[in-house]
Amino acid sequence: MKIAIIGGGVSGLSLAYHLESQKIDFVLFEKEKQLGGNAHTRKTRHNGREKFVDLAVNDFNPMTYRRLLHLLEKTGSGTGRVNAQTTFFASDGFLSRESELKDGELGAEIRRFQYEACEVLRDRQYRRYSVKEYFEEKGYSDRFLQQYLYPRIQGLFFYPPGGVSALPVQFVMNFYALQGGYKQGSAPAAVRFNFKGGAGAWIANLARQIPARKISAGAIPQIRRSERGFRVANGRLDIQVDKVVFACHADDLCKDYAHLLSTRQQTVLSKVKYARMLSVAHCDASYLPLATEEVSAYNCHVKAPGDPGAEYTITYNCNEHQNQSGEGQNLADARDLFFVTVNPTRPIEERYLLRDEHGRPLVKEFSRNLCDFELLQAQQELPLLQGQNGL
Repeated sequence: MKIAIIGGGVSGLSLAYHLESQKIDFVLFEKEKQLGGNAHTRKTRHNGREKFVDLAVNDFNPMTYRRLLHLLEKTGSGTGRVNAQTTFFASDGFLSRESELKDGELGAEIRRFQYEACEVLRDRQYRRYSVKEYFEEKGYSDRFLQQYLYPRIQGLFFYPPGGVSALPVQFVMNFYALQGGYKQGSAPAAVRFNFKGGAGAWIANLARQIPARKISAGAIPQIRRSERGFRVANGRLDIQVDKVVFACHADDLCKDYAHLLSTRQQTVLSKVKYARMLSVAHCDASYLPLATEEVSAYNCHVKAPGDPGAEYTITYNCNEHQNQSGEGQNLADARDLFFVTVNPTRPIEERYLLRDEHGRPLVKEFSRNLCDFELLQAQQELPLLQGQNGL
């Protein structure tokens, strides 16, 4: 048997690694020249030192992503523990740290949230609940939502036109279960690890486990059905395969390979929508209206009603998040601070943009799922469509 894998992101590369270990023949095709998808790391020189910048995927919880941790260990990829503190700030300054909220007036509600809210993942009655519907029905205060939950999750998801409150609550609690380590009836196992040298270093280690002749990057492959399966060609390779595995975005699959899909497959995949995420690496400390000691690894902008700009916004302090300065702490010199901001609420001045070795700004657009009820439904239906017609 021979398999074509379409997509060289984490999913496609992980599958290729597994197939190689099982002695199953395959070729992985990736349209971009760089492998890794949203695991996108670039190098820069800042404050006299070379540093790396993760522009998208940048951490994980080793307690819940055990297969990923095993794969990192098998490929000789290092990790470091993140000082996973969160600062909430408004346009005019500091509001609070997450740890302070947990110890303050919201503490009881936050602990209740941690112990109880994962019920939505096992109780089918909540499958169609929005965030607002669930937490209001459970009697959580508006202050809990506005000062704690909404600011945190607005930096995690692209949400429906109705705003963050209209998110399906299942998406939110899936995140907290996986990244926050939340379990029903017990304290969270909230541990975050980063990737030593950036997520791209792990991708490079993973790719090295796969023979170079089995990876073809830099062009979109054309696929047509044949008597014995499929013919796959991208101008460099032209091969016959028995099966095709798509490890790419649903919209790309529908656009480039609709002729291969059944009507049912197209209907389900078309429910998966995407939004653009702009990631900017910079050293503009004034973007965060905070004193140096108030800056955390994660910095969430709390929007006031009528605030302009993108809803989805979070700023990572790379010194703490990636342990690149003073064992994960900020140096006294604020000039050493550098950041990655997702969907900035205002443009970052040119002089503050970090650049690669060729002088190009470290600014990258990514595509992320729009988390609505259609996506939730598509995720539930997709397993039933796997393996049909050799796909």
